[in-house]
Formats: sequence, C-alpha cells, structure tokens
Amino acid sequence: MLFYFSATGNSKRTAEIIAERTGDRLVSVSGALASGAFSYDASGDERIGFVIPTYFYNPPKAVLRFVENLEIEGAGGKYAYVVLTLGTRTGTAGRSLAKALAEKGVDVVAQFCVRTQYTYIPSLEIPGDDELNTILDEADADSEKIAAQVEAFEKGDFNRFAGTVAAAVSPSMKAAYDKASATSNFTLSGTCDGCGLCAKVCPDGIIGICEGRPVWNSDSCTLCLACLHRCPRAAIDLGESTVGKRRYVNPRTGMPDGPI
Repeated sequence: MLFYFSATGNSKRTAEIIAERTGDRLVSVSGALASGAFSYDASGDERIGFVIPTYFYNPPKAVLRFVENLEIEGAGGKYAYVVLTLGTRTGTAGRSLAKALAEKGVDVVAQFCVRTQYTYIPSLEIPGDDELNTILDEADADSEKIAAQVEAFEKGDFNRFAGTVAAAVSPSMKAAYDKASATSNFTLSGTCDGCGLCAKVCPDGIIGICEGRPVWNSDSCTLCLACLHRCPRAAIDLGESTVGKRRYVNPRTGMPDGPI
C-alpha cells in the first residue's frame, strides 16, 4: 500500500514509478481527504509507503491531518517507508511524519528523498523546458533507484537533503509556513472565468464559488498551491510575487480535474 500526496504531480510521479515496480496499490491522500476514507487494511500488503512533498522543512498540513485520522489494520511488522520530494531541503519533515505514523502503529524503517522541480514560485521562476526536462529526468532516475531499494526492503536513512542544521531551523520554518499559508495572501485577477477547478483540486476543501468567483472559506490552508498552478487562466496569485510567472504541473503524469 502506497499513500501519496501531490498538488502538482511530482510526488504522484514518484509514487507511480515505485508502484509500477513493486505492484503496490496507490492511495491518494487528497482523494481520501475529499471522500473521508481513513480506514485501511494492510494485512495483505508487504509494504506501507508514504510519498509526500516537503513544505518549509515540514510535512504538508493536509498529510498530517490525514494521518491524525488514519486507521490502519495489519500494519505491525510491515516494512514501512517515507519518500520526500523536495526542491531545496527536507529538514525534519521525514522525522515528523514518522513520529505521526508511529502513533498509528506504522513504524518507519526507511527514508528516501527525490529532488525535483521546486513549485513554490514566490521564491523563484519555473525554468524553461530544456532545464525542466533535465530536472525531471534526474528525479525519475532517483525514483527508479528508490523503487529498487523498496522492492528489496532496504532499511536506513537515505535522505541526503535533510540539511545539517535541520533540527535547529525547523521550528522557525514551521512558523514561516504558518504565516505563508494564510489564505489572505491569495489574490484573484480579472482573468478568472469561474470554472471552479480551484475548488475541485483543493485538498483542504476550503475553496467555494460565490457569484462565479472563488472564495477561501478558512483563514489558512495547506499551501500546496494546487489552485494557483492548476488554474487554467493563471488567475490566482500569492500577492504580487507570482504575477506573470510560469505555472507548473508535472508533465509526466496524469492530472485529473480533482484531487490527485
């Protein structure tokens, strides 16, 4: 059983590569949150995996919310692992997720990482196609290596991007994450045509459509930026910092009009 959380397709792509090799069933965390599916039976599974992105050195809030509600049978003694996708550093995200999973009877024995395209565009620009393809080629290659390790039930910490001061920096990064995830930071341009896709892809389920325009019905969110990147009109921004910047979805995986 392989759970994944993905807003723009990076973690989904890695999860698919692993599952193709291991034959493990895939479970979308966003889809589970949308449907309220929190109970699982892992008795017939050899492995329990989580593939998630790293936000500000921490697991996404939606992932922790899912794990808090998770009920999983037959997890005892199973090979459990975490794969972190990242653009810069993972910090203590893997450690935090492993701690949360341990409370649910899932003991993580291996941690991996995949550096891929960074999606927090307030901090940077999405590169051109040539550079992007190089990044994605390397991410796919790393995912293939991890798939082989997972298939072989390798144990250990294989995360080479945690950062040397992860434990010291993570609390301040968590505070920055909380501040950045205020929904008051989102702005909407006149190009919005009220299609409602942003509401469909939001893993928090907090975007509604009022008089043909999206509204955020909570003070904060997971900050996955699915609404921003996947808006077909590029109508959603984070203040002025993302205006005119290229949006991104991983071109190597399917992107349904809903949680992925």
